[in-house]
Amino acid sequence: MYRIAIGDDALKVLAELNRLVARCLEREGLERDRDYAIDYYSSASPLRLALGRDKSRYQLVLLDVEFGVDNGLTVAASLREKNAEFSLIYITSPRDFV
Repeated sequence: MYRIAIGDDALKVLAELNRLVARCLEREGLERDRDYAIDYYSSASPLRLALGRDKSRYQLVLLDVEFGVDNGLTVAASLREKNAEFSLIYITSPRDFV
């Protein structure tokens, strides 16, 4: 099963990204809970704990650049230090980063 994590401190953004990713995968014929799973995190600590327990838990992580009090770049670096292996896509909505 392909596992995806989405990390964003904005709950509305989390919900929208969850719907968007699910719609893209289902358009390709994949079924949730059979072919893929999406977990979402509104703070960095639970994501760090999940990957600390299982370094290969996720194949893809979508991570907000401004992840609450944490910086998404710093969070990703700390996850990589734990030797977690995953593809990473940074997400953001402020135009400051575009």
